[in-house]
Amino acid sequence: MKRISIYLFFLFTSLSSYSQEWVRASINNGLTPNSTALYINTNTEFDANKCDNIVFTVRVPISAGPGVVVAESYHDASISHITFNIQKLNVDDGAYYYYLVNGTGTVQATTGTIYGINTPYKLLELTYSGGITNGIVQLANIENDIPGNSFLRPQFYIQINVGDITNQASMFYGTGTAVPVNNQPVTGDDFVGTSASVLLPVKFLSFTAIKTGNNADLNWNVQNESAMTDHYEIERSLNGSSYEKTGIVPAKNNGNSSNNYTAIDINLSALRTTIGKVFYKIKQVDKDGRFVYTEVKSVRVDGRAFDVSVYPNPVVSTSRVDIDLAEASKVNIILIDAAGKEVQTAVINAVKGLNVYTLNMNKLASGTYVVKVVAGNETRNIPVVKKK
Repeated sequence: MKRISIYLFFLFTSLSSYSQEWVRASINNGLTPNSTALYINTNTEFDANKCDNIVFTVRVPISAGPGVVVAESYHDASISHITFNIQKLNVDDGAYYYYLVNGTGTVQATTGTIYGINTPYKLLELTYSGGITNGIVQLANIENDIPGNSFLRPQFYIQINVGDITNQASMFYGTGTAVPVNNQPVTGDDFVGTSASVLLPVKFLSFTAIKTGNNADLNWNVQNESAMTDHYEIERSLNGSSYEKTGIVPAKNNGNSSNNYTAIDINLSALRTTIGKVFYKIKQVDKDGRFVYTEVKSVRVDGRAFDVSVYPNPVVSTSRVDIDLAEASKVNIILIDAAGKEVQTAVINAVKGLNVYTLNMNKLASGTYVVKVVAGNETRNIPVVKKK
């Protein structure tokens, strides 16, 4: 990280003398109850492709517990050349846990998105799980030392090819009803929070749906379950898009933070599905009505040996390859370019039901590829488009 990891370097380079106070940041509630959106706003136009370092720090109340996990769930295309790494900082101010969201990349020669003056741009969304309470999540910049910072100070920072463009004088702005706090002369603790509490829900460790005979066996494991957790709802879809609630499982509330749950959906052959699959997801609901979902799982009911899907498609960096098997099998996954050349191969020992393989196309050229999946005597070929 240019400002954090090699701070002393900038004291002796010409870049350190360049500082234009252009860009402020903000945070607000995201598209889901357990997410936040991170924004920037500039007073001077600049090209997103000339940005090579963006750093946010989010902090959650210590009352949420040490098990909160923060993950990226949305990444704006204007900064597709920037890769973000999220790290929980080993700092202790007695009030918050801090998470450094450090984005680095290479300046692009081509012109990209031009960020206009005084216009909010959403760059990222972050999702949260594993907490034991809900709370306001804040962006923060801490100028003074706090115990255990290990030279990785919580901060907001943005840099383009000619240097730092962070608005030091007014670093944060508020969205919704949030009021920013800037330029604290004593503490140096600048921050802005979400306008409403963010759900910091239980963390789903796993969720499986396996066909056994004419039934679907559902199993899910959770971590950081608390007295706030009320129940789990089973939702089913026969077309992959419209879901209905088919059952409720009360939270165990047994004092254990980790629990396992099971449910059975019986008589699958009686269901009238048009695509040969039944889809399931689990909805965890808190006592205050807030909720979060697992990922979707499916079971086959059409007798086919296996099915394959790829998402997202087109792909910028990575895609998820879902392989749904009627029986456990060794599976060959082959990525073929437009010239017919095999550019990637993998072999997995797949289990009965849904298997997930991550296809990394980050370093491949743009164009059309084919994902070839072979299980036993059957083959599926899925066209995939790679975009920059």
